[in-house]
Amino acid sequence: MEYKKSFVTVVVFTLAFIGFAYAANNLIVGTVRPDAVLLFQQTYNQTGIPGQIVNNTYSFSNPFRNITLFRAYDFALNNTGGFASILYGGVGYRNVTYNFRASAVGRGYVFVLDIYGV
Repeated sequence: MEYKKSFVTVVVFTLAFIGFAYAANNLIVGTVRPDAVLLFQQTYNQTGIPGQIVNNTYSFSNPFRNITLFRAYDFALNNTGGFASILYGGVGYRNVTYNFRASAVGRGYVFVLDIYGV
């Protein structure tokens, strides 16, 4: 019984460490419906600029399909990447304006964006 208890303790601490060490700032809004199709996929890789916070705004629109999922994966580890936000539109709309911002002065970001719609 003691072996089982120590094993569970090790697993819990390992998962907690992995969750902390690989923390990311993903933004996932909506769901992938069975009839949804991938409308847009793009990788955004912005290097840091010394003394500045990198901040970029982008737009996507599709006149024929409504957005059902907006998913931005942060590929930088330990919260050193950036933050994604939706400024206008998004799920339920046919367009979206979104922003990627670095987490600190002098840092960049790497995001992979997927947009699904019906």
